[in-house]
Parts: sequence; C-alpha cells; structure tokens
Amino acid sequence: MEPKALLVDVGNVLMNFDHRAMCRELAAYTALTPEEVYKRVYTGGLERSFDRGEYTRQAFFKEAMRVLEGHCTYEAFARVWDNQLKNEITTTADILARLEATGRYRLVLISNTDPLVFDRFAQCGFMRFFPPEKRALSYEVRARKGDGDKLFRVAVEKAGCGIEACVLVDDILEYVEAFRRLGGKGIPYQNTGDMVRDGKRLEADLRALGFRF
Repeated sequence: MEPKALLVDVGNVLMNFDHRAMCRELAAYTALTPEEVYKRVYTGGLERSFDRGEYTRQAFFKEAMRVLEGHCTYEAFARVWDNQLKNEITTTADILARLEATGRYRLVLISNTDPLVFDRFAQCGFMRFFPPEKRALSYEVRARKGDGDKLFRVAVEKAGCGIEACVLVDDILEYVEAFRRLGGKGIPYQNTGDMVRDGKRLEADLRALGFRF
C-alpha cells in the first residue's frame, strides 16, 4: 500500500540527545558519580515514570532530588535536565519540509518525552510541522513506546489513516519492530553523527517504501 503518513520520533532523529552529558552536569549537585546518577535516573525507572506523566514538573524535581540525595534550585535542575537536548538534525527537517510540500502526506510527531524536555523542543524549528493535533506525546497519553501499543495507536489515529499506510521513523530498533508487528512499516534511523550521510540514507529508505518527493 502507498504510504499516507509518516510518524517521526524526536530523539536522535530530529534532535540529538545526550543523556550521559546531562548526568555529568547533574552529578555536580550530588555526592554521586555521573554513572550513579544515570543508574538512579534511567536504569531505576525514574525517567520512564516522568515520561508517562506520573509527575508534574515540580513533583519530578523533588523526587529526583530525593532519589539522588541532591540539592539545587528547581531552575538549576530544569536547565540541566534540558541540556540533554543538543543540536537539531536539520537534514531530517529538510526532508519533512519536502514531504509536506507535496501535499500528499500527513506528518505526526511520536515521542517518549516529559513536559520539561517538551518545553525545550517545542521551541525548535521542526515543530512547525507538528501542530498540537499532530502530536502523540507519552506524558500526555500516559504510555511510552515500549509499554504496549497505546502510544502507537494514538499516533495512527492522529494520522487519520490505517496503520498499514503509516511509516514510523525511530532510532530505537525495538520500537520499529513493535510497530511493524502491529501492521505498520518502519525505518530504523541510523544516527552516525554525519547529518548529510544520515539524511541521504533516510531519504533513500523513504523512497524505497513509496514516498514521492
């Protein structure tokens, strides 16, 4: 079936993320090493809970300080937390602009994210492709990719077509494969750090699935 919609992840597809760098900064407000911070925030599941909308911004800050046994202001914490977001991947945004210009395809943002991170990337240029009705955000849906099919189903509903006409672009192969099992198509985005080469590969993969732009 000819594709009608593209579902696009944010992290390392539209914008580079660096969780380890953020943990190094956050460690300065604790007695922990950056590796210990990473384990308590990510391996321990705290970040996943925030992604699922289980905490408000302020409540997450307080819980993070408790878990990390740290001390800082909310403003300092929010600044450090946002610093996991790095530069925009402009070659992906350029492809979205060309797809949008054809008038053939619906673009939907699908992201495991929290309200603090969203506050930051909501200001990015690529958000012009995704008005509120074209966003499937884990903290709003209260489910992440990896928690089952709920977030995928919401994204497909926002695309306004059957899942068989939807293509997911995500840097996590596990999520791409899960979407394929539901009946959609998927492209595992390979972020090598070379935006030009990665963009050319993504364009070739999209064309191979029937996108015309």
